[in-house]
Amino acid sequence: MSCIMVVDDHSLIFDGLKNVFSRQRQSLHCYYGENEEQAQQIIEEYKPDRAILDITLGQSNGFDLAKKIKTQVEHIFFLTMHHSTSYLLRAYRDGYKGYFLKSDSMDLMVAALTFPELKYFWAEEKQMKKLESQQKKIDEPYENLSLREQEIFRLLAQGLGYKEIGYKLGISSKTASAHRYNILKKLLVKNQAELVHYAMELGIVEYPHQD
Repeated sequence: MSCIMVVDDHSLIFDGLKNVFSRQRQSLHCYYGENEEQAQQIIEEYKPDRAILDITLGQSNGFDLAKKIKTQVEHIFFLTMHHSTSYLLRAYRDGYKGYFLKSDSMDLMVAALTFPELKYFWAEEKQMKKLESQQKKIDEPYENLSLREQEIFRLLAQGLGYKEIGYKLGISSKTASAHRYNILKKLLVKNQAELVHYAMELGIVEYPHQD
């Protein structure tokens, strides 16, 4: 039997979903938690296969929780009141199932939770257009790098220095430095911090843990 876990510090969305599913023929039971601790208790007791997580969860956040439970919950969706393109892009690139604003129509959310396998990623049409536009904008500079530059870019983003890159790729540290200069120029980034941030947007390195 499939069941849904809603983790949100306000129960309004949960109450709405529970009301909808109680009137449908599908056997979808809803369970509610306010925080990470309650979410873990629900997982242990009911083993939900679908979860919708608020991105803002008091001391924690939905992305951190999703990372901890992704091997236990098959379909994970995000819920937020913030119109953040970076959150939307992160949910998509990290391989989660969908992203909804609290102001969105509940109809699409219900469809996504009922038949999650019908789409690779669920979001309102406006969000999907924003996602496509942002992806194209982010991907274009990276595609302009040569294969060797892409390789060095990934190593730089992981924090390797010139000597380590040179040793790993069989080139001199001077050559690695020259490649870095060209990479920064092509990507229109000024320094290592901006390079790493761009790598995060591409999904090459993970976003840092947020307390």
